[in-house]
Amino acid sequence: MYNLRMTDTFPLVSEWLKPATLKAAVLESNSLEVFYWPFNTGGLSKTTDKLWVKQWVKTADIATESEACVRAERLDQELQLTFSDKLYDIVTCHPPCTPHFCHLLFKTGLKPATNVLPAPEAIHYQYGIDNIPCYDLEFAFKVNADFSNVVEGLHMVIDKIYDDAGKGKYPFNLPAEFRICKASQAFLSPGYDTDPNALYCFLEVLSIKGTGGYDAFSAELGDAWMKRFGGRPHWAKMWEHVPDVHARLRAQPGNVERFAKFENVRKKYDPKEIFFGNASLRAVIRGEKLPAGFNGKAVAGF
Repeated sequence: MYNLRMTDTFPLVSEWLKPATLKAAVLESNSLEVFYWPFNTGGLSKTTDKLWVKQWVKTADIATESEACVRAERLDQELQLTFSDKLYDIVTCHPPCTPHFCHLLFKTGLKPATNVLPAPEAIHYQYGIDNIPCYDLEFAFKVNADFSNVVEGLHMVIDKIYDDAGKGKYPFNLPAEFRICKASQAFLSPGYDTDPNALYCFLEVLSIKGTGGYDAFSAELGDAWMKRFGGRPHWAKMWEHVPDVHARLRAQPGNVERFAKFENVRKKYDPKEIFFGNASLRAVIRGEKLPAGFNGKAVAGF
């Protein structure tokens, strides 16, 4: 077992979200996760908004918190998120409250910190997430050499949030976040690559379940990430409502070939085709036509 130093900082978007800064942060960390909380400095101006940057670095230093302290913090997280779920009813019922509500939660709930914890505790740092039912769309795309496409991808989210707010629309009320991961050789992984050292960005947008307009908000972003970066969806989250997503995934370079490789393996271990009880997967992997009346929004969970 080893320990990780977990550091939370809150730099300005305008100062930190730059390709060179992001690349340096990734290369000097064992892991990195970046969050953007909407309207986090109040008002309807993004010029002073901040990011939440979370970094993990392996260390020989001893843990700064006892097991009892960590358990108490986990219980506190469970209770906080249970309570927050009730508060979020205000936002779904009264969308114009969204900027004020998000600003309040960001201001009261997040602080700069540095802690050393055993790796499992540092990695699984947040408990109670399941207490807040939410909508979630996530796409992965290959990080380019200078990391500029990751910066562009998050700016797409921020720009859309404020464009919608300017029209009196508030479809987004939880964080956008991204992780940078090594490529996978699993045939169906959205981060699949023949180069094991390639890096992939997993970028997601979340909103409380019942938030009006999230379906269109997320579909537009998913569509843009596919067009701009060749994005692929996280299968277990919402994606079927993205325009023409099934056909577009099959049309991406190399996908038909790797789906065929997956099929060769699946046939051996799944002769009864239990895996293909899902019409979306049959359409993407086999190229079958979607059933009559297929409703991507309904299948996605809206």
